Amino acid sequence: MVRVVGAAGSEKNLQSSFAHRSRYFAMSRARHIPARGDVAASTIAQLLGLSLPDFEARQSALRERGFPEPDPTTERYCVEAVDRWRLRRHPRLFPELTTAPTAAHAEAVFGERLRRLNG
Repeated sequence: MVRVVGAAGSEKNLQSSFAHRSRYFAMSRARHIPARGDVAASTIAQLLGLSLPDFEARQSALRERGFPEPDPTTERYCVEAVDRWRLRRHPRLFPELTTAPTAAHAEAVFGERLRRLNG
């Protein structure tokens, strides 16, 4: 444990202060990366933990794996689409993103509505 004495003689416990801050930052998105909206390629690179040149060099490989395309007009990426792409890489952890919703059988739905209508 590290203690620092300030100018007024007050002590600070740096270890607990650092632990509190590191726990907060480890569990949240960086402030400069929004949770939604369209963002520049440099922001997407940061989200993926890459430098912009690394991201640009890997774009063809990413697109082969279904990585979202940027908007053709603004050339910005939808951050929600990138987040969903990232999570879909782990279907065991996020099955709700990989399973297709099942359609109701029309005959069963019609039969139930007919019964309700007829009483």
